[in-house]
Amino acid sequence: PTKPYGAVKPYRVSGRTAIIAVQGSLVNRGAWIGSYSGMTSYEGIRHQLGYAKTDADIDSVILDVDSPGGEAIGAFETGVEVAALNKVKPVVAYVNGLACSAAYAIACRAGQIVVSPTSVVGSIGVVMMHVDQSKYMRELGVKPTFIYAGEHKVDANPFEPLSDDVKKALQADVDTLYTLFVDHVA
Repeated sequence: PTKPYGAVKPYRVSGRTAIIAVQGSLVNRGAWIGSYSGMTSYEGIRHQLGYAKTDADIDSVILDVDSPGGEAIGAFETGVEVAALNKVKPVVAYVNGLACSAAYAIACRAGQIVVSPTSVVGSIGVVMMHVDQSKYMRELGVKPTFIYAGEHKVDANPFEPLSDDVKKALQADVDTLYTLFVDHVA
Protein backbone atom coordinates (compact mmCIF):
# COMPACT_ATOMS: atom_id res chain seq x y z
CA PRO A 1 0.00 0.00 0.00
CA THR A 2 1.00 3.57 -0.49
CA LYS A 3 2.10 5.49 2.59
CA PRO A 4 0.38 8.88 2.27
CA TYR A 5 0.34 9.53 5.99
CA GLY A 6 3.93 10.67 6.47
CA ALA A 7 4.54 10.43 10.20
CA VAL A 8 0.88 9.67 10.91
CA LYS A 9 -0.04 5.97 10.86
CA PRO A 10 -3.53 4.66 10.01
CA TYR A 11 -3.57 2.87 13.40
CA ARG A 12 -2.54 3.52 16.98
CA VAL A 13 1.06 2.68 17.85
CA SER A 14 2.60 1.57 21.14
CA GLY A 15 6.35 1.18 20.91
CA ARG A 16 6.82 -0.90 17.76
CA THR A 17 3.34 -2.45 17.86
CA ALA A 18 0.43 -1.38 15.66
CA ILE A 19 -2.97 -1.53 17.36
CA ILE A 20 -5.82 -2.07 14.91
CA ALA A 21 -9.41 -1.72 16.11
CA VAL A 22 -11.92 -4.41 15.14
CA GLN A 23 -14.87 -2.94 16.99
CA GLY A 24 -18.59 -2.45 16.61
CA SER A 25 -20.62 -3.79 13.72
CA LEU A 26 -18.43 -4.95 10.85
CA VAL A 27 -19.25 -3.90 7.29
CA ASN A 28 -17.54 -4.65 4.00
CA ARG A 29 -17.05 -1.18 2.51
CA GLY A 30 -16.33 2.27 3.81
CA ALA A 31 -12.64 2.55 4.64
CA TRP A 32 -13.36 5.87 6.35
CA ILE A 33 -15.74 4.19 8.82
CA GLY A 34 -14.00 3.82 12.14
CA SER A 35 -14.85 2.28 15.49
CA TYR A 36 -15.92 5.67 16.87
CA SER A 37 -18.96 5.49 14.58
CA GLY A 38 -20.00 2.13 16.04
CA MET A 39 -18.88 0.34 12.89
CA THR A 40 -15.61 -0.78 11.36
CA SER A 41 -15.10 -1.69 7.71
CA TYR A 42 -13.18 -4.71 6.49
CA GLU A 43 -11.81 -2.44 3.78
CA GLY A 44 -10.28 -0.19 6.44
CA ILE A 45 -8.96 -3.10 8.51
CA ARG A 46 -7.31 -4.63 5.43
CA HIS A 47 -5.72 -1.27 4.58
CA GLN A 48 -4.24 -1.06 8.08
CA LEU A 49 -3.02 -4.67 7.93
CA GLY A 50 -1.30 -4.01 4.59
CA TYR A 51 0.25 -0.81 5.87
CA ALA A 52 1.56 -2.56 9.01
CA LYS A 53 2.97 -5.40 6.91
CA THR A 54 5.36 -3.03 5.12
CA ASP A 55 5.87 -0.50 7.93
CA ALA A 56 9.51 -0.74 9.02
CA ASP A 57 8.61 0.92 12.34
CA ILE A 58 6.22 -1.93 13.25
CA ASP A 59 7.37 -5.33 14.54
CA SER A 60 4.01 -6.74 15.71
CA VAL A 61 0.27 -6.11 15.57
CA ILE A 62 -2.50 -6.26 18.15
CA LEU A 63 -6.06 -6.56 16.92
CA ASP A 64 -8.18 -4.78 19.54
CA VAL A 65 -11.38 -6.82 19.18
CA ASP A 66 -14.79 -5.94 20.60
CA SER A 67 -17.44 -6.79 18.03
CA PRO A 68 -20.60 -8.87 17.78
CA GLY A 69 -19.76 -9.49 14.11
CA GLY A 70 -21.23 -8.21 10.90
CA GLU A 71 -21.52 -8.86 7.20
CA ALA A 72 -20.23 -12.14 5.81
CA ILE A 73 -18.94 -10.44 2.67
CA GLY A 74 -15.40 -9.34 3.42
CA ALA A 75 -14.98 -11.14 6.75
CA PHE A 76 -13.16 -14.20 5.43
CA GLU A 77 -10.98 -12.11 3.12
CA THR A 78 -9.96 -10.00 6.11
CA GLY A 79 -9.13 -13.13 8.09
CA VAL A 80 -6.92 -14.30 5.24
CA GLU A 81 -5.06 -10.95 5.38
CA VAL A 82 -4.57 -11.39 9.15
CA ALA A 83 -3.06 -14.83 8.54
CA ALA A 84 -0.79 -13.45 5.79
CA LEU A 85 0.46 -10.66 8.07
CA ASN A 86 1.02 -13.14 10.89
CA LYS A 87 3.51 -14.98 8.65
CA VAL A 88 5.58 -11.76 8.45
CA LYS A 89 4.94 -10.14 11.85
CA PRO A 90 3.27 -11.63 14.92
CA VAL A 91 -0.42 -10.79 15.23
CA VAL A 92 -2.27 -11.11 18.54
CA ALA A 93 -6.03 -10.70 18.75
CA TYR A 94 -6.89 -9.21 22.15
CA VAL A 95 -10.58 -9.72 22.88
CA ASN A 96 -11.87 -7.18 25.34
CA GLY A 97 -15.61 -7.73 25.05
CA LEU A 98 -16.85 -9.70 22.06
CA ALA A 99 -15.22 -11.63 19.23
CA CYS A 100 -18.33 -13.18 17.77
CA SER A 101 -19.31 -14.33 14.33
CA ALA A 102 -17.46 -12.25 11.69
CA ALA A 103 -15.19 -10.76 14.39
CA TYR A 104 -14.16 -14.29 15.35
CA ALA A 105 -13.54 -15.10 11.68
CA ILE A 106 -10.93 -12.33 11.77
CA ALA A 107 -9.49 -12.98 15.24
CA CYS A 108 -9.10 -16.74 14.74
CA ARG A 109 -6.53 -16.15 11.99
CA ALA A 110 -4.15 -14.29 14.33
CA GLY A 111 -1.19 -16.18 15.74
CA GLN A 112 -2.68 -15.96 19.21
CA ILE A 113 -5.97 -14.94 20.83
CA VAL A 114 -5.89 -13.39 24.29
CA VAL A 115 -9.27 -13.09 26.00
CA SER A 116 -10.26 -10.95 28.99
CA PRO A 117 -12.01 -12.90 31.77
CA THR A 118 -15.50 -11.61 30.91
CA SER A 119 -15.27 -11.71 27.12
CA VAL A 120 -17.43 -13.78 24.78
CA VAL A 121 -15.73 -15.57 21.88
CA GLY A 122 -17.16 -17.69 19.08
CA SER A 123 -20.70 -17.72 17.68
CA ILE A 124 -19.74 -19.54 14.52
CA GLY A 125 -22.80 -19.34 12.35
CA VAL A 126 -24.67 -17.51 9.61
CA VAL A 127 -28.06 -15.82 9.77
CA MET A 128 -30.33 -14.36 7.13
CA MET A 129 -33.70 -12.76 7.79
CA HIS A 130 -36.80 -12.23 5.69
CA VAL A 131 -39.61 -10.01 6.96
CA ASP A 132 -42.93 -10.75 5.31
CA GLN A 133 -44.81 -7.44 5.28
CA SER A 134 -47.50 -8.58 2.83
CA LYS A 135 -50.33 -8.75 5.42
CA TYR A 136 -49.41 -5.33 6.81
CA MET A 137 -49.35 -3.83 3.32
CA ARG A 138 -52.77 -5.37 2.53
CA GLU A 139 -54.18 -3.86 5.74
CA LEU A 140 -52.88 -0.47 4.60
CA GLY A 141 -54.49 -1.00 1.22
CA VAL A 142 -51.13 -1.05 -0.57
CA LYS A 143 -50.40 -3.64 -3.25
CA PRO A 144 -46.88 -3.49 -4.67
CA THR A 145 -46.46 -4.49 -8.29
CA PHE A 146 -43.05 -5.63 -9.47
CA ILE A 147 -41.92 -4.99 -13.01
CA TYR A 148 -38.72 -6.94 -13.51
CA ALA A 149 -36.58 -9.12 -15.72
CA GLY A 150 -34.80 -12.21 -14.50
CA GLU A 151 -36.55 -15.21 -12.98
CA HIS A 152 -35.26 -14.65 -9.44
CA LYS A 153 -34.88 -10.86 -9.41
CA VAL A 154 -37.63 -10.25 -6.79
CA ASP A 155 -37.09 -13.39 -4.71
CA ALA A 156 -37.19 -12.73 -0.96
CA ASN A 157 -38.72 -9.28 -1.28
CA PRO A 158 -40.52 -8.17 1.90
CA PHE A 159 -43.88 -7.64 0.19
CA GLU A 160 -44.82 -11.28 -0.27
CA PRO A 161 -44.34 -14.52 1.63
CA LEU A 162 -41.34 -16.70 0.77
CA SER A 163 -42.16 -19.59 -1.51
CA ASP A 164 -40.79 -22.99 -0.52
CA ASP A 165 -38.41 -22.92 -3.50
CA VAL A 166 -36.99 -19.51 -2.58
CA LYS A 167 -36.65 -20.52 1.07
CA LYS A 168 -34.74 -23.66 0.01
CA ALA A 169 -32.43 -21.58 -2.22
CA LEU A 170 -31.74 -19.09 0.57
CA GLN A 171 -31.09 -21.93 3.01
CA ALA A 172 -28.59 -23.39 0.53
CA ASP A 173 -26.81 -20.00 0.41
CA VAL A 174 -26.68 -19.87 4.22
CA ASP A 175 -25.42 -23.46 4.37
CA THR A 176 -22.66 -22.63 1.85
CA LEU A 177 -21.54 -19.62 3.90
CA TYR A 178 -21.63 -21.71 7.08
CA THR A 179 -19.39 -24.34 5.46
CA LEU A 180 -16.98 -21.60 4.39
CA PHE A 181 -17.00 -20.19 7.94
CA VAL A 182 -16.28 -23.57 9.57
CA ASP A 183 -13.50 -24.29 7.05
CA HIS A 184 -12.04 -20.80 7.63
CA VAL A 185 -11.95 -21.31 11.40
CA ALA A 186 -10.57 -24.84 11.10
